[in-house]
Amino acid sequence: SWGSQILGTLALAGAFMLFRSWMSTFAALVATALLGLDGFVCFFSSFALTHAADLCVVIWGMAFLWTWMNSKKTLWGVAAGACLGFAVLVRPCNLLLGGLLAVAMIAHIIMTEKSKRRAAFLDSLMISCAYLSMIGVLAVYQYAAFGNPLMTGYSLSGESGSFAFSFFPQRLPQYLDVFIRFLGLPFVVGGMGMLLFGSTMDRLLRLMWALPLLLLYSCYYWDAFWFHWLLRFLIVTFPVYYGATIGWIDAGQGRWFKYAIMLFLIALPFLAVPRMNKGGPVITDKLQKPPIVDTRTRDCLEETMPGDTVVFADAANYNMAAARKSFRVYTIEAFRREYQPFPTVATNY
Repeated sequence: SWGSQILGTLALAGAFMLFRSWMSTFAALVATALLGLDGFVCFFSSFALTHAADLCVVIWGMAFLWTWMNSKKTLWGVAAGACLGFAVLVRPCNLLLGGLLAVAMIAHIIMTEKSKRRAAFLDSLMISCAYLSMIGVLAVYQYAAFGNPLMTGYSLSGESGSFAFSFFPQRLPQYLDVFIRFLGLPFVVGGMGMLLFGSTMDRLLRLMWALPLLLLYSCYYWDAFWFHWLLRFLIVTFPVYYGATIGWIDAGQGRWFKYAIMLFLIALPFLAVPRMNKGGPVITDKLQKPPIVDTRTRDCLEETMPGDTVVFADAANYNMAAARKSFRVYTIEAFRREYQPFPTVATNY
């Protein structure tokens, strides 16, 4: 999990660089703070899954992309292509973000003066090579491991066939519901703001960052009572909503009024205000009682205990206690009278 913590920290550094391309320095700091305070970002930056890596690589790819569009320096574009290509190695669904990169390169060629279009074309060619070289590494690995460059390990799990358009009418409203419940104002305000400030190209690219992944996972089969955890697949789109929220505010008039709103948004997670969860309106504070995973305890346990150890763990540590050794792990919740085991994952499959 140290890897996730480091990558989560690097993701915030990349977010600040990206947000500086959209707004003022102070506003970028506020947007970065809001992203860093997000409960999902905090949790998965301490969790032994690829979500922190996914967020880090995509954010840096986008930061380099916007820097390239503003400076026109080839090196930034090559870095953007390499990062967004590497993001496909982390999660193949990030291939959808390749469309965003393609639009940026085509626009770069079209908007360049005719006398300089050859140079613009060569720039785009180098960026494409950086992007495709990363995907080529993935194709070589998949050919060596599975005998087919287009065959992924996920496809062999039998779950990749669980994407179907028939799920879309039910899943999309659920996604919108959990976004509003767990992101709240940043989703509502940022969802509008991404299209209401910045250049036309900025608005289009932000939309292409957020929308395709939302539509893809709206065709996913999963429908459990812990459905909100599917937001982890869309964690790479969170910077769009937080950045667009603060960027839209920053684009308005009234310096001190804008600053007051930004500071209020930072303070909001700490306030005990009514929030919605699956059971209805409740009073919660995401930051007072976060899902903490004590990595030091887990590491000590795995270094000192034999593999036949039986572990009883709370909900926060239940999925982490056997990350490297195959302990027999029980959740403490199972010994409570009201405990109910997880239902079948695909209840409507």
